[in-house]
Amino acid sequence: MPPRRQLHDGSLRIVSTEARADPRVGAVIGGRYRIERRLGVGSTGPTYAGVDLEGGGLVAVKVLLPVFPHESAAVQGFAARCHELAALGHPNIVAPTEIGCCGEGEAFVVSELVPGTSWAATMAETGPQPLDSVARIGRQLCSALGAAHAAGIVHLGLRPECVMLSKQEGGREVVRLRGFCVACLKESPADGQGGLSITGTMVWAPHCMAPEQIEGAPDLGPAVDIYGLGVLVHQALAGRPPFQADNLPMLLVQISREDPPPLRLYRPDLPEQIERLVAGMLAKKPEERPSSCREVAAELEPFSQG
Repeated sequence: MPPRRQLHDGSLRIVSTEARADPRVGAVIGGRYRIERRLGVGSTGPTYAGVDLEGGGLVAVKVLLPVFPHESAAVQGFAARCHELAALGHPNIVAPTEIGCCGEGEAFVVSELVPGTSWAATMAETGPQPLDSVARIGRQLCSALGAAHAAGIVHLGLRPECVMLSKQEGGREVVRLRGFCVACLKESPADGQGGLSITGTMVWAPHCMAPEQIEGAPDLGPAVDIYGLGVLVHQALAGRPPFQADNLPMLLVQISREDPPPLRLYRPDLPEQIERLVAGMLAKKPEERPSSCREVAAELEPFSQG
């Protein structure tokens, strides 16, 4: 069926049948945010592009799954952590600006709609990327993650789609990290039944999971994010993630038990220091990885121009 035309605020727009199938598209939630289109679906719910009818700006609106109703302990704890994240005011972190309630009792999270392209899209378009570009992006991610870790917040769901590359005046590329919802919800007890199962991350980003996530370790710390960052750096440099398999069980076994292939198999031009750094970040045991994001950033600095 071809797209339909719809009169919207006095202008004629083309609205796809897929968008029309989503009842939230075109609706106003929280009495303030008009949903324009669906951007995608993550492990905690769908995300939409919207307009702030009061402020006039563009926003991203994530509607949480029904298992996280607005009044639940999980969402209330999540809100507290989001306030802590926003209070950091970090230029490389996309922090939530509001948490509200839909008419159906579902919680929604509003954040800035970041212009630019995701690192996932850039990787898909260009394949293996230059070392200086990867080092610049990696250092900015280290800055964002390091600030979050200092505040006691671990991302837990790093993947290329979470990394937005936004151009600023003068052509300077700024990294914006989003997707902290999984971490904040998992840390919050859901009415005494425990928070979000980490299996939610497995569905959406299995390639980026750390071995301890797969094994169900109860206490997941910053080392999980260092592993995830190692996956992203490997994927950006090699043009593929460290592990690939025909099905999810095989992939999880590889991540848990097998050593990652050395980067020189795909990029023999890379310095040994980078190969050692990525191998260390992908170590099976958390204590064998770099001790902090600051340490990773220091290793990347000599290869970053600007």
